[in-house]
Amino acid sequence: MSPSSFCSHLHSRFRTTNAEASDLFFIGVLLATGSRYLPTSSGLSRMRDPIQDLAARVRRLALKGPEVHDFAPPLSERSVIAFERRARVALQQIQSPAMHLRFLLPSAALLVACTPAPSATALHPSATVSGDVADAGGPPTIVEPSGRVPALGYQVAPGFLHYPPDWVQGEASGVAVSSRGHIYLFQRAKPMLSEFDENGRFVRSLGEGLFDHPHGLRIDRDDNLWTTDDGNHTVLKLSPDGHVLLVLGKRDMGGEADWLFNKPTDVAFGARGEIFVADGYGNSRIMKFDRDGNFILAWGRYGSAPGQFVLPHSVAVDRGGRVYVGDRENGRIQLFDGDGKFLEQWTGIGYPYGLLITADQHVWMADGGFDRIVELDPAGKIVGAFGAPGRTPGQFAWAHFLAVTPDRKLIVADVLNWRFQVFTPGAPSAGVADYVPTRRMFYGFRESDGFINRAAGWPAPAR
Repeated sequence: MSPSSFCSHLHSRFRTTNAEASDLFFIGVLLATGSRYLPTSSGLSRMRDPIQDLAARVRRLALKGPEVHDFAPPLSERSVIAFERRARVALQQIQSPAMHLRFLLPSAALLVACTPAPSATALHPSATVSGDVADAGGPPTIVEPSGRVPALGYQVAPGFLHYPPDWVQGEASGVAVSSRGHIYLFQRAKPMLSEFDENGRFVRSLGEGLFDHPHGLRIDRDDNLWTTDDGNHTVLKLSPDGHVLLVLGKRDMGGEADWLFNKPTDVAFGARGEIFVADGYGNSRIMKFDRDGNFILAWGRYGSAPGQFVLPHSVAVDRGGRVYVGDRENGRIQLFDGDGKFLEQWTGIGYPYGLLITADQHVWMADGGFDRIVELDPAGKIVGAFGAPGRTPGQFAWAHFLAVTPDRKLIVADVLNWRFQVFTPGAPSAGVADYVPTRRMFYGFRESDGFINRAAGWPAPAR
C-alpha cells in the first residue's frame, strides 16, 4: 500500500485528518505492530508519554525538509540515524518487546507522510515566525510585532525582602499578597511556602510537607491561600495560618476526570466563590467548581483554535466575571464568560506565563518567553512594559507569576534566577522601552551528543 493510500485509510478509519502529530504517530505505531501487540490499558498508559516524546523528536526532524505536506518528503540518512539512536533510548524506557524498532521506523515514515505542514499565520495572525521549529503539536516560536512599546516607570529594589540567615533559595514559582499587604512566596526549595510582612521582614514558613513541585499561588478575598502543585497534581486551599481547608485532585495521581488534574498550573475565583483551575500541562482545559469544591463544568482541549489551549498556564477573573486564560504556548490570552463561552483573544502580546488583574481592570502579565512585565488595558492594548532577559537585578529568566502590594509594588517570581524580585513604582515614563523582543530566550535545546549517548552499553540518560 502506498503512503498516500495508507494515509487515506488511516484518516477514514480513525478520523485523524486534524489529529496532532503525536496522536497520529501513536496510532501508526499500534497499527504497525498489529492488534496482537496491543497492550493492556495500564500498559498503554505507561507507554504513551515516551511514545509522544519520540513523536515530538520525529516531527522536528521531518519539518526540516521542504514540502512536508507532500507524500514524498525527505528524510536524510543522518536524520534516520539520529532517529534510530533516540528510538532505542525511548524503547529502553518503554520496556516492551512489542514495540520493536522495525515497527517504529515505518511509523516514523508514516508520520512524515501524513502530517500536514502547520500554518503559522493561522495560529498567530499578528506574529511572524522564527527559524526554530517548535515541539510536535505546538506553535512556532513567536516574534514580537515590530515597533516599541512605552516604558513603565518601575525600578528594582534588590534588598526589600529580608531573608533569615538559614534561608535556602530555589526556583521561584509563585507569589501572592494578602489584604493586609503580607507577601507569600512559593518556591521549589524548602521552605516552599513562606510569609513576609508588608516591610519585607520574614514572618514564618507554612505547609511543610504539603508540596512536591510548587507552581501557582493565589489568595482569595478571605485571605485563604490556594496552591497549585504540578508535581503531585493537587490544588490546596489553606487557611491564613497554613491549615488545609480543601483538597482538589488526588496526590500523585494525574489523569483526566471531573475530580482529577494532570499538572495543574493556576487557580482563580468568581464573584460567588466559584473556583477556576487551569489544568494546564497534562489536560489543556479549564475546570470550574463551586465554592465547596463540587465540579460544575470544564472546557478546552489541546489545540490552537479559539477555545483550545497549548498549555493554559494562568487564569484570572475580572470584575465582570470574564475568565482570562494565559494560553502560554499559543502566545495569546483568551477571554471567556463564566460558563466557558469564547469571547475574544488577544495576540501579539508575548507569552502569558502569569496574569494579574488590578482594581482598574488592567491586566498585568509576566511574559516568561520574552522575559518582561507587560501591562494591558481592558481592551488588550499594551500600555507599557519593563524588564529584559538576563541575570542581573531587574532582568528575568522565565518571569513566571507576579503580585502587587497595596502601595503598588510589584513582586515577580523569577524562575531560573532563583529569586523573587521587588519593583517600586516611579514617575510615569514618557519614553519607550529599551528592550524590543526578537526571539525567545532560555528556551529550546538539542539532545546532547556526547559520550553517554554514543558509548555502547552505557545506561540511557535520565529524563
